[in-house]
Amino acid sequence: MLSRDAGDRPPSLGIIPFGRGNDLAFGLGVPFELDAAAGAIAEDRPGPFDIGIVRGGDYPEGRYFGNGVGIGFDARVGFVAAKFRHIHSSLTYTLGALSIFALFPEPPDVRISSASLAYDGQCQQISIMNGSRMGGSYYMAPEARIDDGTLDLCIVGKTSRLELAGLILRYTKGSQAGQPKVRMAKANSVVVEAVRGSLAVHADGETICESGSRIEVTCLAGALQAYGINSLDRAGPHGAAAMHGADRGRGEAASGGGGAKVAD
Repeated sequence: MLSRDAGDRPPSLGIIPFGRGNDLAFGLGVPFELDAAAGAIAEDRPGPFDIGIVRGGDYPEGRYFGNGVGIGFDARVGFVAAKFRHIHSSLTYTLGALSIFALFPEPPDVRISSASLAYDGQCQQISIMNGSRMGGSYYMAPEARIDDGTLDLCIVGKTSRLELAGLILRYTKGSQAGQPKVRMAKANSVVVEAVRGSLAVHADGETICESGSRIEVTCLAGALQAYGINSLDRAGPHGAAAMHGADRGRGEAASGGGGAKVAD
């Protein structure tokens, strides 16, 4: 992205998934098997995909991300999960969730605004997704496509512990849409402000802020190219889910960025 900002042609990405969640690779349709992933780099043509940029918190000038931004419960779980460096699986997020459940902090009052969305109220969790999945198992935006030029939002109002536990189970199937405290939306750019309380935010597993007041997230359509995206299953929910099947739970952290390598 820095080369793009400088006016140069960015290199195409060739991704070898080997982390804890592999969410970016999943969204791109990159095979999880080593030989198949290497084959996609060697034999495929690169295709365009979207990149997001989040401004605010510790990054007023902006930080790029590939997969998604989490605010609230999701971010706090990620902060805890990052401490389990000796565990290399999506179990880290289960352990992080249990830890945050025990504390269950009061959610902030927020204002969420975009060209087509206005939301005011307490939010337990906000996911602003370029891809469809976080944490290796949780389909926060099951209908999202990583090359459609839009961000997909999953907004969860104030819940009890039991209600949130039920939603987390739904995330694993991508079936949370239509639930009473869930709102799904799409936007090219979205602003989230804390009216009362503060925002805990991560982007691809990297801390944006632990106690922020305002962030802005924007989709940069077709900003980069990657190998393997041409094999992406574009039919139906979960995008690449049919391609990966039983591999859903493997791999890289919610950052979705592990295993990225650059090809000419």
